[in-house]
Amino acid sequence: MNYVNGILEKYELNVDELLILIVSFTVFLPFIFSFSFNALFFYLLVTGKIIPVLKGTPYVKNILAFTGLIFIVSVLKQNLYGIGVSIIIFEFSMFFMYYRTIINRKLFSKIINLYMLVSIFCFILTILSVLYKKLSMNLKMYEFIEYMSLHRPISSFFNTNYYATICEFIIIIAMYYFLSNKDKNNRLYFLCVSTLAFIVLFLTENRTALPTILIATLVLSLTKNNKKVFAFLGVFTVVIVILMIFSNRIFPRYEFIGNSLGTRKEIWENAIKLFKQTYLFGSGPMAYQNTSWVTHPANHAHNIVLDILINFGIVGILVIAPLFIGIFKLVYSIRKRNLFRLVIALTVVVILHGMLDVTILWHQTAYIYFSVLLAVGKVSSFESKFIFQKGAL
Repeated sequence: MNYVNGILEKYELNVDELLILIVSFTVFLPFIFSFSFNALFFYLLVTGKIIPVLKGTPYVKNILAFTGLIFIVSVLKQNLYGIGVSIIIFEFSMFFMYYRTIINRKLFSKIINLYMLVSIFCFILTILSVLYKKLSMNLKMYEFIEYMSLHRPISSFFNTNYYATICEFIIIIAMYYFLSNKDKNNRLYFLCVSTLAFIVLFLTENRTALPTILIATLVLSLTKNNKKVFAFLGVFTVVIVILMIFSNRIFPRYEFIGNSLGTRKEIWENAIKLFKQTYLFGSGPMAYQNTSWVTHPANHAHNIVLDILINFGIVGILVIAPLFIGIFKLVYSIRKRNLFRLVIALTVVVILHGMLDVTILWHQTAYIYFSVLLAVGKVSSFESKFIFQKGAL
């Protein structure tokens, strides 16, 4: 107990802040995350802290009505995936209500710095594993690139596409720190983090992620009014686009982008048919995967708009809409503050990537995004300290 108290005193934390940091750390460890997240939810229940949290949360009736509705719909539609995900969404909702009552500028800075530090280890391990494969395999470079397109890295994430989204988030956060900092050592550190993340993003060969992150970083530099960075990113974007168009050996998976778009078109057509059948209440989370008659099975509709429509229906969307309208108003109210730019850039990633894939509906990616989004109104700015400075973590 004295050891724990020592940690709390050293890093200027209370017990609730420490628990949130622990959960944030385990985001990068999927199986441990599930345990720590459920353990924290159980802690809220047994300590009775969930009651004051519920009473102090705006739109709590909408949240409870929404989670109850999607659970009932999932049961009626015999959507076993949806039943499980509905329970997870309920737990997520309870956690982030609690998160909103605890979050402050210092804790937010520690969470962001923690993301930077843990992601570095993930990125370095990924790069080293790729280098090891290259050195241990007697393949020419273009042959190795083609091999890697069939064995894309996933690190500690469920699949490569989720990993790519994590890379996008880390690039945006690190770039924001870079643009917001005047200290040379800090800027160099965050530039290294974003560079590592971009290298790994390149290795994932996610065809949606690469153009998404280029556009999002352009948006970030534009909102920061940094013309030099915007010009550099603009030129860099043009170079990448030219390479994507004319070099199949550098970007081998782009050679088959026509076939992939054809597949997505088929999935979207199936999703539209499903929506027409269940447009009022949807079919619960993971509706597309639960539908047996689709001509091309998939985990989701590969489009965030269609996926939301078939999952929750018009009624579900209307029930939860006031919550997101309230969040939008909060974000708009801080438009002249630093955090606004970070939220906008991360939201651009979610929307653009979501047009062709639905990676945000996953506990690791969703946690990182909502930990930033739901700090709005509680945090107006955050410290962009070098990670190893005293008090940075």
